[in-house]
Amino acid sequence: MRALRLSFVALSSLAGCYWLISYQRPVLWCSDNVAEFDEHYPTYLLNAASIDVASQPRNVIELPILVMPSAICLTNHSLDLLFVVHSHVSNYENRRRMRRKYFASDYLKKHNAKVLFVVGGNETSELRREEEQFADIYQVRLPENYHSITQKARSWLSHVSAVCGDRIRYIIKMDDDILMDADALIRLLSKFGTRKRFIACRVFTNGVVVRNPSSKWYLSAKEYSSASLGLYCQGMAYVFSGDLLRPMVSNIANVQYLWMDDWYVTHALLNGTSALFTDIRRHYVSINSQSELDAVYKRQLRGTILFAHFRPPERFNETYREQIWNQLRRTSCI
Repeated sequence: MRALRLSFVALSSLAGCYWLISYQRPVLWCSDNVAEFDEHYPTYLLNAASIDVASQPRNVIELPILVMPSAICLTNHSLDLLFVVHSHVSNYENRRRMRRKYFASDYLKKHNAKVLFVVGGNETSELRREEEQFADIYQVRLPENYHSITQKARSWLSHVSAVCGDRIRYIIKMDDDILMDADALIRLLSKFGTRKRFIACRVFTNGVVVRNPSSKWYLSAKEYSSASLGLYCQGMAYVFSGDLLRPMVSNIANVQYLWMDDWYVTHALLNGTSALFTDIRRHYVSINSQSELDAVYKRQLRGTILFAHFRPPERFNETYREQIWNQLRRTSCI
């Protein structure tokens, strides 16, 4: 009987050890996984899927540039990556977080990259000091509101095209509340190599036109007459090749103006370019409620999450966003 009890204890201990080993098994990170990125992403040719872009280039004005870096592109020097971050002038903490987490000087130097924070509003002594310290602020004089973001985009696109020409390999546009896996982004872009007429993003192939006047995204028939927005990128983050800069700037005077900057930049300004859209949506997470987050946790994520966006900020504060982000990164490649 005593021998049986000892055997039972031994088996129990062995089972407990097995459970502990299994539980503490190291997480498989995407960098160790050959399937981190797809071999073939869905692609869409803009002109083949395009809708008509009316010629209504209103509001073509030269906005005063209040603050700009002394040098984005140096003479006779090409840039591999330019990160352009749309930021509210008052969002210093967001810019501080991004500089610390993503845009440290070592990272930028290693990858031949620069960062440009694009803000509106009026010039202040605080913003001037921020630019003097970091040399990464581009400020244009215009009101800071949702409907002025297209004007921001017009301004920086024109400026970057003028000072850099076609000497940038890729431009990454993002918002200042985005979470990013900066190292994984480098790996993905290395996989793509150097491409022309290229844009990578979470692609909308048949964007819905919202006609409800109470919606934040309401478009009147006068503003936009078509029944569909067609093909364009979600605006939280997208990548496009530097050779598209010049035709995009040329299109400012030729295509329809729209305050929806994601559609305006990634559809209207690309009109006639034969740009090829690569849909990398599997690397995006965009959460607008707790129920959406719960649904993401329940499904199996495939591959690395490159970009994540959580809103509203009142529900998803910085600490909570970081917790979610770390959890998603731990589970997205298992």
